[in-house]
Amino acid sequence: MSREGLIEAARFSWNCCSNDRAFCDGLYSFVGGNGGKSDEWIENCLKQLYSYFYYLLIAQQNRIDDPFEIQVVQAHWIGNDLLQLPTASDIQKIITNIEFSVLPEEKRRMIRMLLNSLVRSESLPHHSFHASIYERLTPKLVRYGKRCFVECGDVLELKDDSLILKIDDKERECGYGFLRGKVHIGDLVLIHLNDVRRMATEIERIRLTDYSFATECTLKLI
Repeated sequence: MSREGLIEAARFSWNCCSNDRAFCDGLYSFVGGNGGKSDEWIENCLKQLYSYFYYLLIAQQNRIDDPFEIQVVQAHWIGNDLLQLPTASDIQKIITNIEFSVLPEEKRRMIRMLLNSLVRSESLPHHSFHASIYERLTPKLVRYGKRCFVECGDVLELKDDSLILKIDDKERECGYGFLRGKVHIGDLVLIHLNDVRRMATEIERIRLTDYSFATECTLKLI
């Protein structure tokens, strides 16, 4: 298991994929290297989340044994060359996986819907696909500024409890997330659900833009 990939998965899943405070606090401490929960505890928790089944799909398509390999995790959240169009056969392998079978029926039903929608819309297993579907189901989040999409922004201003970012030529106030005391004006950062996750590169900004645009085009088919 890749610890680097596990940290990246925890970083993007923190404070958004569970209402369990102990779970969220455990992820935050794990990413910050402050001890707390073990790698095994974090791995077991992350396996209960929707994102894990996208990792499984990407790893399976690329014949990678570890679904938490760093490039697999980044393929889903940001985008890279590992992303491939899934087939019905790919999805069947996922839903017959023992880790899928132990989930509650409601969650299994949602994962089946998401993965089958990937095939039907000819979308890639990028987070922009999941975010698009999720925001259709929970429009209230968008009204409160909690966008599920991963986005990239330039830091314009630092405040005591928040920072101002420029995202797609618009200013937005976001939480410091994992970068309190580590970020400076002019830095480029990645944001998820209005909290900063980590520093970004220009290549990552381009990848996010390209894969999100591709998802927007394919989802017009469903």
